[in-house]
Amino acid sequence: MQIEKQKLSKDLIVACEIYKAELKKESIWFTYIVEKLKNKVSKIEISMALDTLSDWGIIEYEYGPTGKGRAGCLFKITSHHKQKVKELYEEFYINGDDNIGGKNADCKNKR
Repeated sequence: MQIEKQKLSKDLIVACEIYKAELKKESIWFTYIVEKLKNKVSKIEISMALDTLSDWGIIEYEYGPTGKGRAGCLFKITSHHKQKVKELYEEFYINGDDNIGGKNADCKNKR
């Protein structure tokens, strides 16, 4: 019996995408995440994930300028959960096709 690759939940995919943008020192707003996860996670799933992550205290938000100079809601990983999201990002997100991969997956290791 072959073991299926582990996949992150939609919530954690969104959290990893926010973390990835933070590493690049980029501001993160809703349409930014939608564009980055296009064809992988739907808008409604992203919206629901942001609500869930906020409820869990994994992300927080503040209002500030978006990439187009307009005001918008900007997301970031809370300091309390940053280490755990970093671990998930490095284990499952950084090497795979955004939602699968990592050092334990059956794919090329790009580290």
